[in-house]
Amino acid sequence: MSNNKIYISHENVNDAYWRELKIRIDAFNDYSDEMKKHLFDLTIEKCSLEELKEILTFFDRGIVTKEKAELIKQGKLIPRDEQLLLLKIKEFLHRKKGSMKSYYKSVNNRFEVTFSTPLVQLLQLFKDSPAHLFSFYTYHLWTIRGSGNLFSLNKKVPIEKTKDLARNGEFEKELENRLFKGSGEKNKYRIFSYCIINNQRVIVLWYKQLNDITRPDFKEAIRNQEVEEMLYEVNIENQIMEMKIKTETEKGIIKSYLEETYEGEFTLLKSEVFNQYNKQQVLDSVLLGKSVNGKVIADFQVESIHFRESLLKNSPEITIKANNIDVWASIKDAHEKNCIHMTNIKDISGMTVIAEGTRRNIRSTVLDNGHILLTMDDSRLEKEKKKSFMDKFFERFGIPLFQEISNEHFTEGQSDLVDYTLSQVSPTNVQNTEQYKKLIEKKVLKIKQEETVYCKEKDCTYEERVLDDQTVSSECPVCEGEVKVKSNIILKTDIKQVSKHVQTHINILENTKGWKKMNNSIMTFGKRKYEFINLERLEDRKVFQFLITEDTIPNPLLNRLIKQMIPIVIIFVGQNDLYVEKFTRDSIQTITFGKLFVLDKEVDILNLYIPLMNNLALRSKAYIASAASKAYESLCQLPNMVKEEVQHYDEDTLEDDVFALLKDIFTNATKWGNNKKGQAVPEGVFTISCRNKKYNKVLNDAYTFDCKYTEKDHYDLDRSEKRKALEYVESLSENEYIQNFSNVSEISAHLFISNKEFMPIQVKSMVKFFEDGLSDNDEREEIISTIPVFITTEVLTYLHELYRGHIEEIQLAPNLFLRELRKALLPKDNIVTRSHIDQVFEKSLDEDLREVDRLNMIKLNKEVSVS
Repeated sequence: MSNNKIYISHENVNDAYWRELKIRIDAFNDYSDEMKKHLFDLTIEKCSLEELKEILTFFDRGIVTKEKAELIKQGKLIPRDEQLLLLKIKEFLHRKKGSMKSYYKSVNNRFEVTFSTPLVQLLQLFKDSPAHLFSFYTYHLWTIRGSGNLFSLNKKVPIEKTKDLARNGEFEKELENRLFKGSGEKNKYRIFSYCIINNQRVIVLWYKQLNDITRPDFKEAIRNQEVEEMLYEVNIENQIMEMKIKTETEKGIIKSYLEETYEGEFTLLKSEVFNQYNKQQVLDSVLLGKSVNGKVIADFQVESIHFRESLLKNSPEITIKANNIDVWASIKDAHEKNCIHMTNIKDISGMTVIAEGTRRNIRSTVLDNGHILLTMDDSRLEKEKKKSFMDKFFERFGIPLFQEISNEHFTEGQSDLVDYTLSQVSPTNVQNTEQYKKLIEKKVLKIKQEETVYCKEKDCTYEERVLDDQTVSSECPVCEGEVKVKSNIILKTDIKQVSKHVQTHINILENTKGWKKMNNSIMTFGKRKYEFINLERLEDRKVFQFLITEDTIPNPLLNRLIKQMIPIVIIFVGQNDLYVEKFTRDSIQTITFGKLFVLDKEVDILNLYIPLMNNLALRSKAYIASAASKAYESLCQLPNMVKEEVQHYDEDTLEDDVFALLKDIFTNATKWGNNKKGQAVPEGVFTISCRNKKYNKVLNDAYTFDCKYTEKDHYDLDRSEKRKALEYVESLSENEYIQNFSNVSEISAHLFISNKEFMPIQVKSMVKFFEDGLSDNDEREEIISTIPVFITTEVLTYLHELYRGHIEEIQLAPNLFLRELRKALLPKDNIVTRSHIDQVFEKSLDEDLREVDRLNMIKLNKEVSVS
């Protein structure tokens, strides 16, 4: 049984758990309490300011100061058990920080609160499940090992069966027995641990027992069963397996077993990357049907080609197929009519080729580094015929099958390589590429030498990262042994330079005179702050936001952004296309920084940004409904939230939720909220415009609203609330746009919207305060008659529930619905209740009062079906 399954619960964590993770737990246990405390204090003192803040946040120690010295004192007061846990996690993290960055990105969307420092990230994962550490350990070993043998599978890989290879005891036992017999029954095998990344990659770590001997030890001789590590990964999306195993026999056994399990065949891929091709010849070979060698290839026919996108509306994927004849005439015609276009090898998703008396589907896979891999099902294809097939394919297109192909000759491939480079911690795999050099030159990517000081004594756990300008002592502060310093070269993305690069693009947009850069805004979510670049489209004053991030976006934050209903472009740094696509939804469009970095010409920059933002704006009708749906769920769940959930809900969240519902019901609405903090304005305004049937008169009302969040039993309307509300009403009632729109030339009502009930005595007090305050101003010519109105989120969600449930009926009597709703929002006792809402719908849904005729489609369908 793997350690992932053994240690899934904290109840099972013991010394054996830490030993399996290579922690020197026995030596650690021998330390005195004073030594452990000294080691912890030393660790806290060496922490950066950011690490200290995150450690205190993780252990629920309130941060009361920004001074580092005070935070160190506060950190040293963390309870003893938590101190010991931190020391163990810190030792386990040794020389794994680079891997931690990418692993955490793959799993942190499950958390509402995320962290940025590796130590606290690992603490968070351990708290979620101790099994995470074995998953991460597997991932780390995989990433630090060199490339292995790549194999392509000739059929789609089933996700659950692949997971079973790691988790199911029967699969493990069967392969274990085969390996044991294959070794001549000399070596035993077991799955040590595994890692599943994004339900797309399954990495399995096997232990192979090499010997079983007794070794001398200081206290007593110990049994030592030396092991060798064997790793393989199955990539479900790419249908590729990679093995990092020394022995050919074991590779063959595992390959054979996986082929049986998948009922398919693996083909070994060439290890070197192919880049010796002429890009124009490759494009012409597809779009114009010209072979790269200029000759007709005998016995070679392309029946269909599948393109990943097209020039048709919404850029759908498109397949052009001609049964039993060459497809080139159709491809050329489609290209000339601007239906398809090819800019790089990645545009080809697949094709069907007939050659050597067989029809084969060629599949294109885009790898993380931007390289392309073309594979096919070569089962039941004789060796000679397979070679001939592959040779003819190469002669036809100039690129090979079963070998990685560099896409860097094309802009799309360059952008993929930029994203891949920014995801790397070490320069080893990327330092010889052109994009790496450009990133270094423009200071987006920095080479940093990181030094670590460690104790040479075998049983001492002391190890620290050397900070800038730090003097390194020659003596270990723990055991007084000799210390050594080692250096590592790491890559670090400068996010400020990324922002500057994006800002140059924003400046180009501003220069077109159609856009205006506004002040940046900050959103706090959990303990993290997110900075947004704001850009206004001048033709309609619509605001777009840009968020630049190296991290994943937690789902709760995504929902929060969607509920704000502001078009947002999220620029992911160091992530690939496939990963960021899943975050594109509703009002959010994602893009990788690589796509922006490779743009040099002003026309290319404008051709990317403007269509992207225009398309995002066109989605507004859909994302308003989606935002309202999420807001409705959020507000309905609010009364039942547990303490941990409530602490992530605040007045800003309530404001977003409430406005999403209001915007769905009242299309003419706006929200200011955080954007105008410090100014005498409410959180927003919405209007009702309807026609009085009797006098055929248009009734226009404007309403202001404020959201009031509390965790108490009632919302407390203190004197400051009264003063602010009155100030809002007086200010906006003098606004010329309000006066021109409203029949009464003022705000009709100011709504107080809260998640809890209002106290009746305070409601009466607020009503009187409005009456007195609005009639006592001698400087004003006319008395303002605005009234305060109170409504809870429980009543608001009830209104929205009935509105969404009866939207079709409401569309048959829109004026009636708005007239009745107008009455409900101006109640005599100033409190809107469920009863008021019931009255609205009782009248609005009356079939005898419909304003629009309707054909009964149910009866029509029945009549047509009968005839």
